[in-house]
Order: sequence, then structure tokens, then C-alpha cells
Amino acid sequence: MNAVHPEIVVGVAGPDDGAAAVEYAVAEARRTRAPIRLVHVVHPMLVDPMLVDPTGSTERTRHEPVHRAARELLDTVAAQVTRRDPGVPVSTSVVVGHASSALVEETAVGSTLVLQPGPGRGLHLPTYSVTRSVAARAHGPVVSVPEHRHDLGAEDERDDELGVVTVGVDDAGAAAHLVRCALEQARARGASLRVLHAWSFSDNYDDVVFQGTRMAEHSQGLAREIGQSLKAVTDEFEDVPVHVEVRHGRPADQLVAESRRSDLLVLGRHWTGRRVSHHLGSVVRTVLRFSRCPVLVTDPIDPLWATEAARG
Repeated sequence: MNAVHPEIVVGVAGPDDGAAAVEYAVAEARRTRAPIRLVHVVHPMLVDPMLVDPTGSTERTRHEPVHRAARELLDTVAAQVTRRDPGVPVSTSVVVGHASSALVEETAVGSTLVLQPGPGRGLHLPTYSVTRSVAARAHGPVVSVPEHRHDLGAEDERDDELGVVTVGVDDAGAAAHLVRCALEQARARGASLRVLHAWSFSDNYDDVVFQGTRMAEHSQGLAREIGQSLKAVTDEFEDVPVHVEVRHGRPADQLVAESRRSDLLVLGRHWTGRRVSHHLGSVVRTVLRFSRCPVLVTDPIDPLWATEAARG
């Protein structure tokens, strides 16, 4: 990991492919006063193999004209950052490697990596493969910013003038760290926090088993349990309004719908009980693909605690 202090790292693919990510990063830099570092990854096949240092030294990017073109690209995007906010410190890095692995190595605990999944070319749809791979393996939070971020309008359902950060919670008993991260995001934005839990046992039988008021009663009971489980952490943020919502439905569907009235979705990577898995579940993958707002993916538990648990 090259980064040794908190910073906002932005993966840059091209001059016209990352405007939404740059806009998000600048807004985040204003809130946190963290510097921005723009990173462009050059594939090894584009560089003379005789000039590539297999140890990963930064000297490996000195091949011309690829290096020159990469620097010009980053200079262009850096100028965009400066135009948006001249007070935000911005630096640039060119690295050689495979996109997802190289971007993971550019992250660190405390830093935030911002990516914008590339648009489809011609008849091809965006695969989101780099974003998903990096989000699963990064050492810090990863924010995926959709190319076309929504502007909340009449068709959307915002009901909070403060703005809304939504955190998806599966197991409330193991969600304290994830919810704390979401609370910090809400506080920085002057927003409220929506804790969302969705449940569904069977598409075929839920309506039969939970007839009448049973479905609402079940959801209300879950909401009380979740609120009680998270009380210790939410009490630390008395200035942030918190609303717990429990809905019947598939979690991915509910979170994607929630993205229409949220400023940010916060989701956790897989946790196996011993460590954070190097993959994303189907819910996170679906939300990354279809969300209308930025999605922050982070460790569901404290990364320092996870490191100790893995060693033990």
C-alpha cells in the first residue's frame, strides 16, 4: 500500500469518463479536508516489458509516449478538480498493472477510493468488474459513483429535507461498525440516517404465512430489536436523526429503490466470522449495478479488530 495517511483516491480511466467521481471526491474533500490523489493505471501490455520493474517500483512508468499521455490525462483531470475547488490539495500517480489489483494496492485503512464504473461502448453494457473486484478487496472504503447521479425530483420520494444516508443492515448484532461509518457520513453531510433491513423468507409462501396484520407485526418487532441492538452506537451521535425501517421484500430490490431518495448508500463487505471475505454478496453486486446514488462499500467490522481475529 502506497498511501500512508487518510486521503481520497480517485481512479481515473479517461478525461470524459469520471466527471461524477471527481465531483463526489471534491465534495468529500471539502467535508473532510483530506487531499485528493488521482490515480491512472496503465496496463503492462502498453509498456515495453524491458522497462517494467517486476518489483513494482514507480520507476516502471517512465516509458514514453504512454507515460506522457498518462500524465497529460491526469493533469487534465487535476485541472478539473482545481476549477471545482482551488482549495483542495490534489496530486497524481501513474502506476503500471492490472486495474483492479493496482487500485487495491493504492488504498489504505483510513483512505477512501472513489470509482466511477465506465460506460458501455457501442453495444456493450458496463461490466462493473473492476469496481466490484476493488470494492471486495480494498483496504479501506470504496465509493462507486454512478455516471448519471439522480437529481431528486417529483418522481423521487425524498421525505427528509436534511438529506438521507441509508445503511443496509442484515445482522444488527454485528453491524455496529458499519452503522458507525454511516453515522459519520450522515453527520458530515448534516443528513439523517436511515437504517434499512429487508426480509423475505419465500416469495411463494410469505403472503400465506403472514396473513392479515402478521407481516406488519413481524416487521415492527424486527425494527424494535434492531433499534435496541444499535442503541449504544446511535447514542454516540445524538445530533444525527436516526430512523429504523424494516420492510418485507428482497434486500437488493429495497436498497435499489432506496437509492432514489438517498444521497448515499452504505453497505458492508462479506464477513465470515473470522475475516472479511474477498468477494461481494449478490445484494451488494446488484446494488452497485443499479443504484441511482453513490454506494459506499466498507468493512462490516473494525478492520483492526478483524486483523487481530485473523491472526488468532
